[in-house]
Amino acid sequence: MELITATELATKFLICGTLRAKVPYNKVAEVREKNRRLGLGIMGLHEWLIKKGYKYSVPPSLRTG
Repeated sequence: MELITATELATKFLICGTLRAKVPYNKVAEVREKNRRLGLGIMGLHEWLIKKGYKYSVPPSLRTG
């Protein structure tokens, strides 16, 4: 549940940043609207897993075959 909450909050934060950020000229705003992307990756996931006592691996429940 904590990971879901963190992901939701981070996504909202990044969306608000793209909506409220000032841009130097109109062409930047046009491109931003056309190609809006969120930079929410997994950079902090490994540290979060370690702090929670999980290994950074695929658990048996997610393996196929």
